[in-house]
Amino acid sequence: KGGLIPGAIRLNPLEGAIMCNDIGRVKVEIRKGADLNEPAVGYCKMNKKSGYRALHIAVVGGKINIAKLLVKLGADKRVKTGDGKTALDLAKEKGNQAIIDILNETSKN
Repeated sequence: KGGLIPGAIRLNPLEGAIMCNDIGRVKVEIRKGADLNEPAVGYCKMNKKSGYRALHIAVVGGKINIAKLLVKLGADKRVKTGDGKTALDLAKEKGNQAIIDILNETSKN
């Protein structure tokens, strides 16, 4: 009755906003105090990965504007996933030149 589907993975609000590409909701969650560099909860379980952060989720999902916002607001680009990959590594794997450019540009500043 109004509960979660048995076995469903529950995302934290920031993860959900990123995955839905809802930049407005991402901004709300950040204003409410969401930690950009906190390890993801639901996303990691869903994908059997560990160490993903908000920026990793945005990069893997190709969420260009969200990735740009997260970097601007202080998401740590150097943090690595459990597989030892940075956001830039993931962007290169995905072949997403727009995100590669964002991550490279911000490392020059």
